[in-house]
Amino acid sequence: MLLEVPILIGLMVAAIALAIAAKRASVPYNVALVLGGLLISVAHLLPGVPPLNPQVVFLICLPLLLFEGGIMADLNGIRANAVPIGLLSTLGMVLAIGATGTALHLMLDLAWGPALLLGSILAVTDTVSILYAFRRAPVPGRLSGIIQGESLFNDGTALVAYTAIAAVVAGGAAPTLSSLGGHVLLASVGGAVVGLALGLLGGFIIRRAEDPLAEIMVTTAVALASYVVAEEVHLSGAISAVVA
Repeated sequence: MLLEVPILIGLMVAAIALAIAAKRASVPYNVALVLGGLLISVAHLLPGVPPLNPQVVFLICLPLLLFEGGIMADLNGIRANAVPIGLLSTLGMVLAIGATGTALHLMLDLAWGPALLLGSILAVTDTVSILYAFRRAPVPGRLSGIIQGESLFNDGTALVAYTAIAAVVAGGAAPTLSSLGGHVLLASVGGAVVGLALGLLGGFIIRRAEDPLAEIMVTTAVALASYVVAEEVHLSGAISAVVA
């Protein structure tokens, strides 16, 4: 169901009010949005708001947010810290999923498959919140660069792990570390190749267009297409969007 215009306007007004209030209260805007959204939902301040379609998040919101994070990222910092960023966003993410899944298996007596599947959901951090917070946090530059760089790529690892674990669980076989690791590596590297190819193609077109409207259209197309194309061939759309 589509949002009606009055509801959409109400949500925009609420977001503007939260932005002003958050700035005056020195509260991060993303935190204010979460709290404001909970208040609106629990108190039914905007009745008639339909449930958010997950496809809107995965096919529109997530690619654009990851693409924006990639554009705003400090490339020199990422290059300088490539090893810790790569280890944290791949091996570190797999270990976090494994630790979370193990805790769920032992504490809630879940089977290994469902426990790891839930672990892949719970272990991942919110990329946008991390980027927003560390751009304003008074922390050492190297630490900020590592955390921001890792947050750009851990979504891809988590999404790939979730897909792999879900496929194994649906097939009834017990997931193994080698099979999951191989799937994560293939999807991550493949997604990076797709994103790099589409990013280079978009850059080639933009350099020859010399028109602001065309540049905006091509950039938006690359942001969305990099995610969708990678997902269509069962690779990491998140990593593809970041690399693009």
